[in-house]
Amino acid sequence: MCEKMDRKLVFQIDSKFDKLLCSRLQIYLEYHYGMLDMDIDIEANQSLDACGLSCPLPLLKTKQALNRLETGQVLSMVCTDPGSVRDFEVFSKQSGHQLLDSLQEEGKYYYWFKKA
Repeated sequence: MCEKMDRKLVFQIDSKFDKLLCSRLQIYLEYHYGMLDMDIDIEANQSLDACGLSCPLPLLKTKQALNRLETGQVLSMVCTDPGSVRDFEVFSKQSGHQLLDSLQEEGKYYYWFKKA
């Protein structure tokens, strides 16, 4: 479940409990060891770059990529469409694919999905 590589931990997230555990572990390491620059990543089986595409293409490309994955595998994707925040929240609820995490940074939107 966890592999240490220098000052980086890589986790395969299998459940909401694992995600909570990762968050708690990061807080623990920061508090006790001052590891403020440590990254915790979700290991993805496939990545998708939809930067520059506007609605509905990021959603369509994500659906297509998830269709190619096996149940339980993880897709990471990045796009620049601000409407993707709402689109992917709704998509996750309607499709059953789990939205593991999302992040907005410097005009880019990052998402991690686990295929149902």
